[in-house]
Amino acid sequence: MVTTWNYVCLEKTEDVPKSGYMFTTLKTKNSKRQIPIPEFVLNELRTHKQHQEEWKGLVGQLYEDNDLVICTNTGTLQDPRNVVRVLKRLIKSTKVPNIRFHDIRHTHASILISEGVDIVKISKRLGHANPKITLEFYAHLLPNVDNDIADIFYNATQSKITLNNWKKSCGQIADKSKNPGVS
Repeated sequence: MVTTWNYVCLEKTEDVPKSGYMFTTLKTKNSKRQIPIPEFVLNELRTHKQHQEEWKGLVGQLYEDNDLVICTNTGTLQDPRNVVRVLKRLIKSTKVPNIRFHDIRHTHASILISEGVDIVKISKRLGHANPKITLEFYAHLLPNVDNDIADIFYNATQSKITLNNWKKSCGQIADKSKNPGVS
């Protein structure tokens, strides 16, 4: 993925820039979306941009300003293999399990699911056309709440039906079964 600073909003906002976030052609219409990021990531991006601006000043005319967020020391497109190499070095130095670059996306979705985030919100964040796609990939990660369903139903009905009303309703049902013609 290649993006330019023009497509990165360094301020917290609810507005989606009309230009989108991708430098390349978008994969689908759902690819163009706002992806909220935490404040610490915004701070890191601000710091990165400031360092880039300082570097541009030092390098001068040798710097080819393409407004890229991730670029070489001369401002040109970064070879994606270099990003993967950096990822592998980070993985090795932190002693976390080896993953592919795209696995970061899956890890992100898995953590959101494990934290109980609504699947529709996750689907939108991932750019899936609909939640069905997200469920096909991640349904195995959804917590098994089958055992809780009976309790959930019971608790919901308790706030609406008193025990006496329940018994009365059951008695009417029993009477109807004895006298089917009576309503």
